Amino acid sequence: MTIRLAMLGFNDAAESARLAALFTHARHWQQPWEVVEQVADAEFVLLAADDETTHYPPHFSPDNIILYANQPSQQAKWHLLRPANAQTPSPLDFTLLLKNITQSRVKSAPVIPVKTAAKSESLKVLIVGSVGSGKTTAVKTLGGSSAISTEAKPSDQTQLQKSTTTVAMDFGTLRLDDATQVRLYGSPGQRRFDFMGDILLHKAAGLIILIGNDRSDCLSELNYYLNAYHDFLRTHPAVIGVTHNDISPTPALRVYADFIQARGQFWPVRKVDARNHLEMKGLVDLLIETARLR
Repeated sequence: MTIRLAMLGFNDAAESARLAALFTHARHWQQPWEVVEQVADAEFVLLAADDETTHYPPHFSPDNIILYANQPSQQAKWHLLRPANAQTPSPLDFTLLLKNITQSRVKSAPVIPVKTAAKSESLKVLIVGSVGSGKTTAVKTLGGSSAISTEAKPSDQTQLQKSTTTVAMDFGTLRLDDATQVRLYGSPGQRRFDFMGDILLHKAAGLIILIGNDRSDCLSELNYYLNAYHDFLRTHPAVIGVTHNDISPTPALRVYADFIQARGQFWPVRKVDARNHLEMKGLVDLLIETARLR
């Protein structure tokens, strides 16, 4: 920022011109100076003085007055020694003056907080589980209007459980915070579409396994998915969501936890309702937190 300077009290035009040239050409400390004619346009005043009867400009505080005189004064914070016979000031004195004023301006400048944009992060999460465990509902609950599903009428035994089922994938996006977006992919539950899970797994941050607690073979289903994604889970985290607890309150979560630990794994297990956004988001938060800690 340019420092604007007005010059007062000079009777010798040649002396005034020499001082003006010094300030005009001053490029020290990354702050150029500009000599202005109107005092009202100036930030600093260079006041030439020969004695104590000098009149100081009333609209300037001592912090903004540079006294050009033989002796300093309490009425001016800054002083530049005025040599005899209207000679040019000492280059050292002039340079020190510029340096001190510049440093003072930097120290007194208000600190304005700068909002830095948080680094944007996009994470991919795969949701797997048996037919009817709530994968499509979970994606719709979390993704809202962004959710897309590819459901069709089943042609196998699945039609005994539900009228439609996912045949390709479910997709939705969830904004965790200003910097983090999660892309949610739901894999088909029918065994014949297991290859889709392998495709969707590419570059995923982690795995959510949904198990319906109302199934008589719920532990076998959990065992199936832990085995199916065994290689992935060597380097990536998983969380287990137990659904349909309103239909069947058993087995208890402790049964699932013991089963997982018996396999030598320690993935967290939570009861969730796939229709409840808060519960499902908590499951996603838990997975992302685990993934970031690995």
